[in-house]
Amino acid sequence: MACAAQPPEMTDTMLFILTNVEHHYGTLPPMWWAIKTRKREVVTARHIAMYMIDKYTDLSLANIGAFCGRRDHTTVIHGKRNVENLRLFDRVMCRMIDRIDSDTAAYVSDAMTVTDDSSTFWPRGAGSAVQHIIA
Repeated sequence: MACAAQPPEMTDTMLFILTNVEHHYGTLPPMWWAIKTRKREVVTARHIAMYMIDKYTDLSLANIGAFCGRRDHTTVIHGKRNVENLRLFDRVMCRMIDRIDSDTAAYVSDAMTVTDDSSTFWPRGAGSAVQHIIA
């Protein structure tokens, strides 16, 4: 089934989440959030990104799926459940997801008060592939 929603424009928060997931997760291929692959590391990273985008933006599940490679909203639901299960049953992944979550919460909080401070935009000075793709 094809995704009916049009992919939304990338917001600063979405870009931060993608960069932050990539920073914590390690080496991922270009456009990892949207490519069609079933490699475990890419799928898990994409699920974490979907989870965080849903938590920190007002996008619908259909729009999140459209942004993440024209996937269906049910794929986003599945990904969110996988992340919740990882948090419950995998200590290492739970710590990583919690760090991504706290970094994103801090960024969103800072974004509410600071509008044009590029030092808070990229996590820990990461020269991410996401930054180069978007630029």
